[in-house]
Amino acid sequence: EQKQTFDGAIAINIHVLASLLEVTGPITLDDYKIAIDKENFLKEIQREVESGADNKAGEPKRILKQLAPKLIEALGKLGAEGKQALLQKLGEHMSAKDIMIYMRDIEMENYLKEIGLGGEVARLPEGAAADYLAVVSANVGGGKSDAFTTQHIKLATKIDEVGRISNFLTIERTHAGDTEKDWWYRVANKSFMKIFTALDSRLEFMKGGEAVKVLSAPHTKSNRLLTDTDLEVIEKTALSLPSFNAETLEESGKTVFGTWMTVPGGATKKLELQYMNPAKIVLGGESIPYLFIFDKQSGAETSLDVLLEAPPGYIWAESGGTVFNYVTDAPPRRVSLALTLVKDHSAEETQP
Repeated sequence: EQKQTFDGAIAINIHVLASLLEVTGPITLDDYKIAIDKENFLKEIQREVESGADNKAGEPKRILKQLAPKLIEALGKLGAEGKQALLQKLGEHMSAKDIMIYMRDIEMENYLKEIGLGGEVARLPEGAAADYLAVVSANVGGGKSDAFTTQHIKLATKIDEVGRISNFLTIERTHAGDTEKDWWYRVANKSFMKIFTALDSRLEFMKGGEAVKVLSAPHTKSNRLLTDTDLEVIEKTALSLPSFNAETLEESGKTVFGTWMTVPGGATKKLELQYMNPAKIVLGGESIPYLFIFDKQSGAETSLDVLLEAPPGYIWAESGGTVFNYVTDAPPRRVSLALTLVKDHSAEETQP
């Protein structure tokens, strides 16, 4: 409205705000007669936004306008020790993909990508034996239940005797907000799930997804809706898979499988799918490099369990066995497993 233009954008999630308030200490908001700190900020701000006086007055997020300048002022008054603590926490958040930055300037944007702050989808090297996974959930009509929803991702990958890569993925989501006081935390978590895989992957099985009909808003002279050209390109690749309650599309150089998932408060639900990577590993060599990349969704409370099974006659150099297992309760912004398949000569040596 002030005809300002922007050179870029910085996105942060609630984990960053919690750390800022931890460093500054409580911020008092006289108009609301509350002190916002790292423990209460989410619930207090959300309560004002959803049911406070500002909501009824048509300006539900006024509290953020009050908090932001006070928080910035408090950060500016930090001493040497506080600044050091702040830098350490910001570094941790950058590693966890809690902070992402975009700049219009190409050189600056490329630099941000190099240091991992761009938030872009990883590219797989052409012609390489490689696989990719990212799980992205978008809460649509599920209140603020994401704050109490956790996720466990388990991927089992098997490479067969001719080098085909088969993946079985389980996404387990638990909604623990059923005992919360505020209704927006107790409502069912309704999310559109997008599973990003290597380009041209083929979905062979899916269980646990739901079919939800979403009505598009009509284009009229009064609402002046515009078509986003980037989204239009993606939507043109969409193909419905009614037998799986899913759809497939191409986005960011990846094949994406999409479906809806609803988890009531106090419940746990699973989404299971099996898909084939189009790449075929050329077996026969003594040593074969293999790459797996997982991109984390910013702010997601997720764990990751990746189990890779080598083809017959091979073992993983990194584990010394036919199986390589990577497990973490807190994945970094990107997990990149550069592994090596080597021929297993132990069986030959034990033969008479």
